[in-house]
Amino acid sequence: MRVNMTALRQTWDKLCEDLEIPCRAVFEVIAERYGEPHRFYHAIGHVESLLKLLHDDFSTLARDGAAVELALWFHDIVYDSHAKDNEEKSAELMRRVIGKQLAPELERKVAAFILATKHDGPVADPDAQLVVDIDLSTLGASPEDFHRNSEFIRKEYFWVPEAEYRKHRKATLQRFLAQSPLYHHLPVRRRFEAAAKRNLTEALAEL
Repeated sequence: MRVNMTALRQTWDKLCEDLEIPCRAVFEVIAERYGEPHRFYHAIGHVESLLKLLHDDFSTLARDGAAVELALWFHDIVYDSHAKDNEEKSAELMRRVIGKQLAPELERKVAAFILATKHDGPVADPDAQLVVDIDLSTLGASPEDFHRNSEFIRKEYFWVPEAEYRKHRKATLQRFLAQSPLYHHLPVRRRFEAAAKRNLTEALAEL
């Protein structure tokens, strides 16, 4: 999927303008990180699609739109398929490159929302729920896109033996399938829940 980097930069610049902080140069860090060669799914195209979904369809669900958007920009900025602390490191990098320019409460929110994308427990804050919902929207993609994303994720875990990969992949998919509902916000649920359950069920049948 080809990414319109010019439009993406404009989206970032507008966020900086709305926040009234000089953060345009941070885009270079974002582009460099998400452009790393070991990324296939967790790449800049993923961020682009999530931001488009937020702006086009679900922006009215956000209480603090800037916090939600910043979390989506930074939630995968550190990604190493060998590691278990990518979200923690992503929050740390966010703090290093832009945190000092943000109001303390905004910085705290963004870090918390990034950590919520670990998808490892209940999420109470409505804006954190929105970040999580949008991050998981890809589970409700078309069957073709879901399959392509699955292939991209497998490529990121190329070093894991097939049997072990299938075991862990199955556990992850079963965990998402067991969540009822999968999406917190009703408009997101109406848009993606049925398709996500179908994709997860079909993917599990193939493992």
